[in-house]
Amino acid sequence: MLACFIAMRFDLTRPYWAIMAVYVVSQPISGMTTSKAIYRLWGTVIGGFATIILVPNLIGSPELLTLGISLWIGICLFLSLLDRTPRFYMFRLAGYTAAVTGFALVSVPENSFDYVVARVEETAIGIICSALINRLVFPRPAGNAILTRIDAWLRDAVRLVQDCLEGQVRDSDTLKDRRTLAADVVELGNFMTHLSFDTSSMKDMTDRVRLLQWRMTRLLPLFSTLHDQIAALKLSNGELPADISKLTDRIITWTKQRGAGERKTPVEDEIRELNAQIAALEHTHSGRSWNELLTVNFCRHLRRLLKLWGDCFSLREDVATGNPRHRLKGVQYARIANKARQHHDYGMIFLSVFAFMLSSIAVTAFWIATGWPAGAGAAILGTVFGCIAATLDNPVSMMRSFTMRVAIAIFVAAIYQFIIFPRVDGFLPLAAALGLYLIPVGTLMATPSGYIAGLTLCVNVPVALRLQSRLNPDFEMFINQNTAQLIGLAFTAVILGTVRSMGSETSARRLLHTGWNELKKLTTPGGSADTNTFIQRMFDRIALLAPRLASIPANSEVAASDIFRDMRIGLNVINLQAKKESLSSEHRDLLNELLTRLSAYYRSKCRRFTFRKGPDRSSLLILLDQTLMAISESGSPAIIQALVGLRNGLSGGRYPFPYSSLPNGSPSA
Repeated sequence: MLACFIAMRFDLTRPYWAIMAVYVVSQPISGMTTSKAIYRLWGTVIGGFATIILVPNLIGSPELLTLGISLWIGICLFLSLLDRTPRFYMFRLAGYTAAVTGFALVSVPENSFDYVVARVEETAIGIICSALINRLVFPRPAGNAILTRIDAWLRDAVRLVQDCLEGQVRDSDTLKDRRTLAADVVELGNFMTHLSFDTSSMKDMTDRVRLLQWRMTRLLPLFSTLHDQIAALKLSNGELPADISKLTDRIITWTKQRGAGERKTPVEDEIRELNAQIAALEHTHSGRSWNELLTVNFCRHLRRLLKLWGDCFSLREDVATGNPRHRLKGVQYARIANKARQHHDYGMIFLSVFAFMLSSIAVTAFWIATGWPAGAGAAILGTVFGCIAATLDNPVSMMRSFTMRVAIAIFVAAIYQFIIFPRVDGFLPLAAALGLYLIPVGTLMATPSGYIAGLTLCVNVPVALRLQSRLNPDFEMFINQNTAQLIGLAFTAVILGTVRSMGSETSARRLLHTGWNELKKLTTPGGSADTNTFIQRMFDRIALLAPRLASIPANSEVAASDIFRDMRIGLNVINLQAKKESLSSEHRDLLNELLTRLSAYYRSKCRRFTFRKGPDRSSLLILLDQTLMAISESGSPAIIQALVGLRNGLSGGRYPFPYSSLPNGSPSA
């Protein structure tokens, strides 16, 4: 209402733009509101410049103007899909601002500059009012929300530590939990974009939070590794050896107590004590048998678990206190790796852009063909909605609910326009009347599940009213303008539902296929990759998979896929590629043959596009075991550890090692 009052007080042409801007940028977190406000303002300015360039120069040819605006929005949509951080909003808005302003100027192109300036002014008023009130009235800093998310993640991770070290057989639930935590890690990285706009002192802790996120990404594949190693140890011994079981029980107890905040001693001292117990266990195994080699590698991964787990708690303490007390490595590298982490499916991006441009051109062509004066409304709302819905796997359900909510908003607006407003005189009665609807409906925006519904119902009422400082109850104009909006939505829904619609299972298959294709390239003779960049990119795929798999039936073969094992296989392949030059030519040839067979395995998975009934692994495991037996003679610890990790990743701890001992043993790292 502050934005509405200012716009009306200065007799601006479209006060409802200011109201709309407030609702669009409002978020439950102060830093999120500020960042979205800045991105929206920049997007509006850029889109306004595009309008000033396109409309006056192409107004003589409606077809070229339509194509020009659609092409501009398509480019902006493409750029927004390449950046899935909150910054995408700037590109998205720069695109459809050109539609909102450009299509409205077709009949009055000489007003282009004034119209664009008015759009920027009223959007800026809404943005400033939203950011100001959000910071002054019951502000909710982003720092507190981030700390809450970190604590929730660590609590859930404690349960995964217990599952993997106890070797509990609940693969589907454990896999689902890992995917959820992976998605939470990626979302934490996106949330950090808002931290620099925050009002709390935690905005100076961005590097600490980024480093903590990096540690989290290394923990989850380690959980998967330890789970399969426990399974392999049980398979090799009949049951988990007593000394290993005793050690894992101590680590489980420590993680629970540390996660609950019950232990007050320095985390470094506790880790040092547990590492001493791991070293004592490791020294009792020579690595001359498969069982002992499993134990040595298990101890190595336990040390890695303690190091990462301790770092997470130390970093959490730094973030909570705002004091970077702990000196930890990797801040700079975590910042660099984070920038290269995103997965991009260019085929789907181009399909999304094509579907949007097709729907935009179709709606505008309908407007041009009919010569309908109110048809600009169809082109504008159809374009804005198409820009949003074109990114969804299956936009049909969202389009139906969105159209229904717009219809409800139009009905409410009609009641206001022709029944309530004629009896209202003055701004305060106007604000009170609008509050009867906007306040209760606006509370929906405070919850993630109700945000879209609340936003749609709140934004479209002022837009349908064309709310201005003077009442203009023109029934014919009201029906024309709002009917055009519904027609624009219907056109867009039909075209996007036909061209862009794709099921969640198909989309998940594409994500898995991309990961296998990357592994296929890694296993070629010259394949290589940076470890941390590979992990970040795989984690991004897991985050994209998680919501899609949630809507897929549990018995689907796609839901049974384990991308964490693929990630572990890739990490071991990277290590083998980096270390193989230290081998003799004979052993290097043998290792290259194994990698070639592994590449063929993933090529076959890509070609068959199957999961449970994928290519046979038995012959690949036989070759891997033969390679491990041969290379163990050279005593190269790093390569032997990578081969053991590769075997656990391929077998999942379910296929016994066929040899009772290794030729000359395997020295521990």
